[in-house]
Amino acid sequence: MSNAIRIWSDRTLMVILAGWFAICAVRMGNRTARDVWGGRVPLSVNAIRDATEGAFPFKGNARRMYDGLRLRLFSALPSTVVRGADGWLFYRGEIAADGHSFDLFTGDWRLSNADVAAWRATLEERRRRLAGMGIRYVVIIVPSKESIYGRSALADTQFAPASSTATDQVATLLAEAGIPCLDLRPPLITASGAGRLYYQGDTHWTPLGAVIAGREILGFLRGSGPSAASPPQRAPSGISHRGDIAAMAGLAVDEATEDYLIGSGEESLAKATARLSAGHTGGAITTRTSDTGEGTCLVFHDSFGACLMPALVPVFHRSIWCWSNGRFQWADVERERPGLVIQVLVERYLEHLIPAPVR
Repeated sequence: MSNAIRIWSDRTLMVILAGWFAICAVRMGNRTARDVWGGRVPLSVNAIRDATEGAFPFKGNARRMYDGLRLRLFSALPSTVVRGADGWLFYRGEIAADGHSFDLFTGDWRLSNADVAAWRATLEERRRRLAGMGIRYVVIIVPSKESIYGRSALADTQFAPASSTATDQVATLLAEAGIPCLDLRPPLITASGAGRLYYQGDTHWTPLGAVIAGREILGFLRGSGPSAASPPQRAPSGISHRGDIAAMAGLAVDEATEDYLIGSGEESLAKATARLSAGHTGGAITTRTSDTGEGTCLVFHDSFGACLMPALVPVFHRSIWCWSNGRFQWADVERERPGLVIQVLVERYLEHLIPAPVR
């Protein structure tokens, strides 16, 4: 197919899709305006946003249809996916709720002075209040995939890594506030030469990445420093995984990877994760117990938290897992009164964790 025909076809698809969105936008505006005028929807940004969701039919289907046609006709990935070298796919978040990890990676998004002030005040108040309750508080920074593999896999793209990022700003603020923080970027970069720590077509860790991260966190909590344990033992059989980025790009690719034995070697990480995280989804609070563990731990996390369950659940007699996308929630702390609070901060969500009063 010639380049001219490809451009013409792509623009035709865009016109069709734009027409669809225009019709839906008019319908959405009329319906929402009637609801607000009639008093059925409160005059607030959040209420109007929620109301428009139901008035915009099939917008997700239309976008997926457009992306699917572009992939099949022109081998073009959607704008939310960036293709790196050697088969690596990266998620370029364009939806506010999904964060903007590429803007963070390139340094195009950083904390403003107001953001820094909000973080500083919140962290100092949080440390003081938790100390008064006798609760230990630690923070774990989980890097986005591009922070580990971006320098090499994205070297031939327009996305150049920044020398200093918003993640560095947050790590500095945590240190200034006297809050123990484990930044997983350095140990994962060091370990990346031993095997693939993230799926090529997914935003998450492979079993190897999860095992190494779990070991680092346990060493940090015990005060023993970086783990010097022997390399993890491979499970007899590997696993096949369909990545979230690959699915978003319309690529029906199952990625094979090794699984690894954990604990006494009787169970693999993938099986332990599936068992411990069963029924635990976004927004949920799940409690797990262990007869061999001691104390109570409350973990604020996102989807990466499920992979940490096999490492942390056996350590505590009772662990409460709150899928809050990393948001610290005082109501849960007051209710549970744990001995330890772990806040898992994923890089791409840092933008949404800026304290609200100043933000």
